[in-house]
Amino acid sequence: MEMQLLPFDSPLWEIHTGAYGNVCPEIKLLMGAAPVTSQNKLRRLDFEEKDDEQIAFDNLCESLSHQMSFYSAQYLALPYIVKLLEQKKAADNFQWQLNILSEAGVILATDLPETHETCNMEPAAEEITASHQAAILRLRELAQEFVLNNLEQLSRQDDHILTYFLTGLLAIMGESSFANILCMSCWEECYLLCPDCDFCDEDHAMTDSEMQRQITPASAPTWDGHSFDDPLCWLTGLLDKLDNQPAKELILYFYGTYTCPECGRQAPLLDFAKYYLLEA
Repeated sequence: MEMQLLPFDSPLWEIHTGAYGNVCPEIKLLMGAAPVTSQNKLRRLDFEEKDDEQIAFDNLCESLSHQMSFYSAQYLALPYIVKLLEQKKAADNFQWQLNILSEAGVILATDLPETHETCNMEPAAEEITASHQAAILRLRELAQEFVLNNLEQLSRQDDHILTYFLTGLLAIMGESSFANILCMSCWEECYLLCPDCDFCDEDHAMTDSEMQRQITPASAPTWDGHSFDDPLCWLTGLLDKLDNQPAKELILYFYGTYTCPECGRQAPLLDFAKYYLLEA
């Protein structure tokens, strides 16, 4: 099925909502189907000067990913977000593309089975979820093209913007659980829970020497510069191209093998982290 844009007069906008209700007004503004009006920021701690279009986009994304919770409005909104990305690509607007890809990825990072269980969600019709999947595939194509065509500009972004983008990119490429973990930890911590003995570590940062002693870091494969099939390969290869060795070393620990200090169980660190996410 191809990606479909739900009509603005559909009653489904009132059924599948975001954290702050119906997201259709923001989408209509972004699509030029409603006049641009003064927008109030939902992100109160964002002090950057922005125009009303940017604020409307931020408000939409905040409504779709508030507190890293899943909202079924994502099914209706993602095709429009992809459409907006295509428009900004046609206008050759790097910053808008960077922002859209980052935020779209974070939205996708909320779309996990365990997050569905915690939300009161009306079941989505098959054609809506099929269109959502088509939007993800198109988003993946656009993201790969953006990365490969903009390495130099990406290398000039500050660390916060770059890591936020890479987190979103992981989710776009299908690594939503890992992206969710990175969002929740800000690339600094990784809460772990052992499925064998229930040992829980919520105290140590990933850069902490005691934590790192319990991890055998992964080895970085050689990236061909084009394929995005293996997340460890393309992510570490991309960080090489962006000359960000500290972030690369951290990723190798995330993809490493962890040894539980209580029972000695050895498994990929992300297995312990995903088990914590499942049980939290």
